[in-house]
Amino acid sequence: MIEKIMKAVKSGNKKRGRNITVGAVVGMLLSCTAVMGADDNYLWIKEDGGAIKFNTGVTTDVDGNGGNWSTDNTYTENAWDAATQTYTNNMTLSSSKNNGNNGYNDISYGFRLSGDLSKFNFINNGLIATTGNTRYGYGIYNSAVSMETLTNSGLVVGISSSSGYGINSTKSIEILINNGLVVGTGGFNGYGIYIDYGISIGSLINSGLIVGIAGDDRDESGYGIYQGKNSTIKTLTNNGLIVGKSYQAYGIEIGGKSIESLTNSGLIAGIRTSGYSGGYGFMLTMLM
Repeated sequence: MIEKIMKAVKSGNKKRGRNITVGAVVGMLLSCTAVMGADDNYLWIKEDGGAIKFNTGVTTDVDGNGGNWSTDNTYTENAWDAATQTYTNNMTLSSSKNNGNNGYNDISYGFRLSGDLSKFNFINNGLIATTGNTRYGYGIYNSAVSMETLTNSGLVVGISSSSGYGINSTKSIEILINNGLVVGTGGFNGYGIYIDYGISIGSLINSGLIVGIAGDDRDESGYGIYQGKNSTIKTLTNNGLIVGKSYQAYGIEIGGKSIESLTNSGLIAGIRTSGYSGGYGFMLTMLM
């Protein structure tokens, strides 16, 4: 299933066709529940006193209380190289209900990161997804103080009845690479990649597909990439497709402190689903 979806994404990249690409995304979203099955298998990795710990249980607060924390790699399908601090996901990580809290709200996540992960590298070759009637759904939720690299060569999907995030980062990442598919879809807001709260991304490179999809009403917004105020992207390179689709649609919105370099050899598009205006490929509201 994942191989077929990735083939469709690559085909859409080559053809640079909006309808083909968005159609592939919708088909993928409809098939997510079938791919994930009945059981939730999610993962939270955190640094705790210099040790890397793993949790696969429901937690009750931002510190992870109530979980089943262990220094052992819980999922044998995945690879953990302690020497290089590289974790590779080769399976389906999924959640269909709230399984944690970010200090403000109950959330649902497929994969979560926290602590000082400044030497940590994460590679996704599988499917990471949230689906269900939750208010906040995150494919990947990153609140690590910092991390080295995050590379997606698979599928990352955040589905929510309210706000859905493919990748949400509230802390710094040196290098973020997408060679696969990242989708955030929500009833009110959908974010492919969401970057905010004063964080810094050293380099963001997209050679795949990043999509944010939301509803058709006036107050609803879809963002391919959203950079909030006080955040910084040093270098953004797009060789693929970045799409926002909603009543208010933005391929990329830059509202942060700065972006030093933006190179586009792909497609950046905002597709409005109703009305006569409000679709933007690139929106710059950067603070000076």
